[in-house]
Amino acid sequence: MKPTQSSPLIVACALALLLPSAAFAIEADEKMDRLDRNNDGRISRAEHSARAERIFNKIDKDGDGKLSLSELKDWKDQDDKVLGRDLKGGKRKNRLERDFDDGQTAAEKFKALDENGDDRVTKSEHAKMAKQKFDSMDKNNDGEISESELEKSMD
Repeated sequence: MKPTQSSPLIVACALALLLPSAAFAIEADEKMDRLDRNNDGRISRAEHSARAERIFNKIDKDGDGKLSLSELKDWKDQDDKVLGRDLKGGKRKNRLERDFDDGQTAAEKFKALDENGDDRVTKSEHAKMAKQKFDSMDKNNDGEISESELEKSMD
C-alpha cells in the first residue's frame, strides 16, 4: 500500500490520543512520589492524612486553625505559580474560576468543605474531606492506594 499525504495526519492524531494517557501516568508518578513517604509503592491512610494536614497548615496563613476563602484562593494562586500553570488564559484568568483536581472552583471547594456554613473551614472539616477522598480512591478497600488506583482517580 502506497503512503498517502494523510499518513502524517493519521500518525499525529494517534499520538494526540496517546499523550493524555502519558501525561496522567507522569502526574500519577509525581503525585505518588509526594505522597508515598516511606517509598513502599503505596499510599497509606496515615500518609494521605499527614499530607492533608500539611496542606491545611500551609493554607492557614494566619495560623488560627481555620481556613477562609481568601486563604484558599491565595494558596491556589501560589500553587499555580509554583507549578507553572497558566494564570492568564482560559478559565484560569479569574481566581474563582480556577479548577482544582476534582474540577471544583475555589468557591465550590470551600463551600463543600465548610459543612456548617460559618465561612470557615476547620481542621476537622478538612480532615473529613481528606478521608472521603482517600476512601473514594481506595477502590479495593485495603486501606492503601496503589499507583493504579491513583491513576484511575486522576482520569
